[in-house]
Amino acid sequence: MNPVAIEHTTLALPWYAPGDDDVEPALLAEFTPRRAPVYPYTLSEVIQFGKEERIFEALTLENEFLKLTILPELGGRLYSAFDKLHRQEMFYRNPVIRPGLFAVRGAWPAVGVEFNFPNSHNAQTLEKVQCRTAIHPDGSASVTVGDFELVSRMAWAVTITLHPGVAAIDIETKLCNPTSDPHRFYYWMNAACPVWEESEFIFPPTTRRLLTHPPMDASRLDRLDYPIHRGVGVSRFGNIRQHFPVFAESMHEDFFGIYHHSRNFGVVHHADHRLVRGRKIWTFGCARDGRVFIDQLSDDHLDYCELQTGPFSLQSDYRLLEPGRTLIQRDRWFPVAETGGFNLAGRDFAARLDRAGKSLRFQPVRELGPLTARLLRNGTVVAEQEFRSAPGGVTELKFADTAACEVEIRDAAGGLLGRSELDTIFPEPDAPAAPPVSGREYRLGVHAEEQGRNGEAEQYYLAGASHDPECAVAAARLAAMSGRSDEAANRLELARPLPPEGKLLRARLEHSPDSRLAPLLDTEALRDRALLEIGIGCLRERRFESAVEILSAMHPTGRGLALLAVAERHLGRDNTATLEQADASFPFTPVVWAESGSRRAVNGEFLLEAVCEYLNCRLYEEAYRLLDRMPEALPIAPYYRAWLADKLGLPVELPGPQEPWEKQFAFRVEEIAILRFALERNPQDENAAYQLGCLYAGLNRWSEAVPLWEALRKRHRAAARRNLALYFWKIAGDITAAERCYREAAAAAPGGRTLSEFSQLPGAAPETLLPLLEAGVKHFPRDCRVKLALARTLLAAKRPAEALAVMENNRFVLCEGKVAARGIFETACFALGDDAMKRRAFDEAVRWYLKATEFPENIGIGRPSGNKSAKAYRLAAEALEAAGKPAEARRALDAAMAEGEWIDFEFFPLRNVVWESPEAGIDFDYWINLANRALAAERGGNPALAETLRRRIRTFRQHLEAEGRESSWLRA
Repeated sequence: MNPVAIEHTTLALPWYAPGDDDVEPALLAEFTPRRAPVYPYTLSEVIQFGKEERIFEALTLENEFLKLTILPELGGRLYSAFDKLHRQEMFYRNPVIRPGLFAVRGAWPAVGVEFNFPNSHNAQTLEKVQCRTAIHPDGSASVTVGDFELVSRMAWAVTITLHPGVAAIDIETKLCNPTSDPHRFYYWMNAACPVWEESEFIFPPTTRRLLTHPPMDASRLDRLDYPIHRGVGVSRFGNIRQHFPVFAESMHEDFFGIYHHSRNFGVVHHADHRLVRGRKIWTFGCARDGRVFIDQLSDDHLDYCELQTGPFSLQSDYRLLEPGRTLIQRDRWFPVAETGGFNLAGRDFAARLDRAGKSLRFQPVRELGPLTARLLRNGTVVAEQEFRSAPGGVTELKFADTAACEVEIRDAAGGLLGRSELDTIFPEPDAPAAPPVSGREYRLGVHAEEQGRNGEAEQYYLAGASHDPECAVAAARLAAMSGRSDEAANRLELARPLPPEGKLLRARLEHSPDSRLAPLLDTEALRDRALLEIGIGCLRERRFESAVEILSAMHPTGRGLALLAVAERHLGRDNTATLEQADASFPFTPVVWAESGSRRAVNGEFLLEAVCEYLNCRLYEEAYRLLDRMPEALPIAPYYRAWLADKLGLPVELPGPQEPWEKQFAFRVEEIAILRFALERNPQDENAAYQLGCLYAGLNRWSEAVPLWEALRKRHRAAARRNLALYFWKIAGDITAAERCYREAAAAAPGGRTLSEFSQLPGAAPETLLPLLEAGVKHFPRDCRVKLALARTLLAAKRPAEALAVMENNRFVLCEGKVAARGIFETACFALGDDAMKRRAFDEAVRWYLKATEFPENIGIGRPSGNKSAKAYRLAAEALEAAGKPAEARRALDAAMAEGEWIDFEFFPLRNVVWESPEAGIDFDYWINLANRALAAERGGNPALAETLRRRIRTFRQHLEAEGRESSWLRA
């Protein structure tokens, strides 16, 4: 058996390069494509339509069955998994890399298997990540991709392995929080697969119910029966007429996947269902409102779906990854062919028990030796057959009677490889318990943190700090995380008694770990964290023998072992074994790379993480020397060097006049002292002032950012003026000051984002905006945001015909789930129709209202299969009645009432599953459309339908009011 071949190579692919990233920092999550915190990353929301060839770095793994291609420059994606035996691609090998707007930063390509941490589609999806290869003694080979993520400073590593003689891909994911604080995360592995009308989405037979939610609306869920829901076979792609995210409500077996019956080929995913609870299938569906996105992401217009797996049941579920923890997920993917599908799969095989055909079709991924298939009825063996089966081949067994039978597969030693569960019915999952009354502020704070709303979380914690020690400690922790040490210490004083977490935080703040932390070594949950802080204290005091003793007592983690290796080096000991152990614990630990003298290419931010770890240990010489290995000219690197030179008593050389430093933003707490030092030495350093302001704002310390930006505002820094406008609008609530700052920014070479934000400012005068936006459209011809802003402003200026012309004469690529273009198009049509009604030009009004029911695809949204135009049809009916055309009016009312060809789920509030949800997730247009259907039903003489729809509206309105949320829009 030949060992797995591994090769470093290149791959030439057609590439649609996105436009330039924004120069404006993404300081507020509400202005990012998916409303997720992404600072310090830049946003990439400009899509271009020009194609060129790009040469990608590639790594391949190949055995006798499979050939894999991994692209580190596309976020480490598994681009291709080619089944050599059946001549089929397992996943969606898009022949072009054509980004659409789907990621947390914007641009995102649909291709292969991506790895999403700590959110999706993640910030590194179009970035080059680190990669390394390994050949193992058993002949297997691996490629590991990963990196550390700037927002949280957590890290991820995905190891993709092929084994000799095994037709399966093994993927091990490690999610590591090496920091001293918890951070929000989820993880979903996203495997894009081609899909055809007859393709079957396969969940285990014991999964009889799925959960779904509307796209981009996490406030509502519904359950649907699987595989048939209300007469619709929802397991077949050809029956899906809408965007379709579905999650297994509960998993009792370890497999799911897809089977393409026209090709007699499919893909199986296998993972322990207790550890990998999340199994999701997503498709855009067969209607044009989905396929319009397929067209944006590809040249061949081939439909695809996504098979996703992760540790949590829903993608609305985020958790806080504890300090020092590494979460591991193990997945296996393998092809299956010529079985007609599968309803049973184990780690090493897929099979289909066909009761009607009295047969079992079995396909292994490796040589399993002699096997036995046993038929069981009510637990009693009624038949059995021995057989052998070759990897990739199919063995078909025939039985005399399979009625009401299950099958189990055993190996030669009697070990159970798998058992079918076609008739097994598991109990309903327990209903979520109502949250207890006590500790409400703490739970609300944790949930806000999990959702990335740290400012809101801090307010909840502060509200409970006087009577809940956990709240006081959490509020102190958030203050410490943003560099407000004195404020953190004061908040800890509120905690009586001080919980163990508070004692750990107090010791960190006081830099006195020995005396404060020794008692915590008896607390198992905190022992390793306490040991780490004591060990760091020993390194700061250069007590290296003590550091070795303390750090050796920890459970092995990449960070702890890396610091142990530092202490060993200072003692003149060989630290090779410790570094190898640290690398095995987590393969992308910055200090391990630094200590080993590795020549492996890393990016500058990764190197600065190692520099910061040395700074934390006050090992300034190591930090200074490490800067000599900086692989790229990061603008902040000279500031680190100057600060360290001062610490070491060396000549300080501060950066001289530079170009505006606006796209690689400062974000580490450690950089506050570094940039302050630069400004103390050179108060005229505009780059240091601007970046320190951005850093403060990114840490939710806006009041400290403002004076820095105010000084720059006088020196014509457009980006600083935009940042001030954002502060006055969203933080201070001073709309007048915000408008002044936006106006000044817009007059001084603004970016497209600045113009887009200005157009959304409440009360911004159209006469002020229009000249700026008209010039902006010429300056940013590919920026859809500026064109939308122009059309929106023309509407505000009561110029709907011109707004409509902007929409009809331009091409828009929208972020997933965003419907602004559709809303502007509809509103312009309504305004023109209303004007015609006032003039009693009823036929003209009908034309405008019916135009609002159109879905011109140049605006980025295709026609849905369901009725989303109830208001337009209802208004057209009124105009037709006024025109004396009752028959046509009746047809328009029928269209307004209609449900359409989709499944209109009666979504219930998310609180029934997860007890709190953000208002930003509400799909307002859905509910307004439902209300218009109800109005049409009343007018059309269908009171039963009207009451059904109004009942749903009342239920949701009551939910909003119970949560203290605005509901007047729904009442109206």
